Amino acid sequence: MLSHKNAFRRFQLSIFLHFIGRGLYSIFVPIILLQNGYSLTQTLLFLLLSAWVTIITSLWAVKTLQKQRVILFNVIGVLAEITLLVLLTRPEYSLFAFAGILTFEALYFTFYYLAYYSIFNHFNDAQKTSANLGNTQIAIHLSSLVVPLIGALLLGKSTGWLVLVTAVFLLASLFPILQLSAMDINGERRQKIRLWTMRKEILEYAILSGIEIVIFTLWAIYAFRSGFSLVVISSIPIAEAVVKILITQNIKNRLQHVRQRETIKRLAFVSLILASLYRYFLPGHILVSNLLFGFLYMILHLTIETELFQKLKSHQTYQASAFVSVIAFASRSIVILLTLVIGLKYSLLLPIPLALGYFIFAPMFTKKRAL
Repeated sequence: MLSHKNAFRRFQLSIFLHFIGRGLYSIFVPIILLQNGYSLTQTLLFLLLSAWVTIITSLWAVKTLQKQRVILFNVIGVLAEITLLVLLTRPEYSLFAFAGILTFEALYFTFYYLAYYSIFNHFNDAQKTSANLGNTQIAIHLSSLVVPLIGALLLGKSTGWLVLVTAVFLLASLFPILQLSAMDINGERRQKIRLWTMRKEILEYAILSGIEIVIFTLWAIYAFRSGFSLVVISSIPIAEAVVKILITQNIKNRLQHVRQRETIKRLAFVSLILASLYRYFLPGHILVSNLLFGFLYMILHLTIETELFQKLKSHQTYQASAFVSVIAFASRSIVILLTLVIGLKYSLLLPIPLALGYFIFAPMFTKKRAL
């Protein structure tokens, strides 16, 4: 039987290969839609509807596929992603292509991340959560150092080449986890999630997910519509990767200490408010703001997910994994709805009310839990 240490090594190799493939195009999906003749409203509707479908299919999967080995979820996720890419090569809008793209995007997020979170949660040691999260994030972002730039260059030439290269890495990512992913890791005898015991963690993760789609996805759309090149837009995930690799190694172990976590989190939220104002009023400073947001998001990601996964460790693995996806995509769908109402430009300010929501509501939940 594999030790947890060896299992994590295989898992990290798998996600390294996977996110080389994913990183080639993920930041460009809305931009490809815009290039293919989709309007901004249709592109935002794609993000909204795919979020809703992800929520529905995540709940369905965890109820009906509890007896399946997690490798099935990996395979479905990868095949859905390749199919999504093939559909993205269609050079014009059609209702069929639109429905297919949002469906397969949702199936990818449902099944790949059900497997991803299940494997992480199963092999994670609660006492080493921040270190394990840090190492996993380093593996992901090592793959993002240059591949978005390569993806931009491939996309500039041909979406066909982009699909081919991406598919090779996605399929290769399945091999390192064939053994550990075939294990029965669901843990049906463990307790089910009781939502009232983790109100603070749910709130914080919802805030984090809402912030993520604004500072990366919506910002990429805004930058493209403002005339920035694909190469410049590729700097969004590259800047995030550089910052995470440089900083994560130094702080991941400190985040095991609750007091340090809370202090770091508060400082990050305050800084996020200021950074949002900076990006809104000076959008031309794209490289500086990309580095700044990459740094702040990395801090919030590690602190908030450390607390969430420490709580989820003792629960049924599949249910816990679906729970994480539902929170994330429910929050993202609210942000997209707001963007459809207020417009893309003003959506860049949405991290401000989200950060303020943390300062208003998180202390309430903390006090109630302490009583």
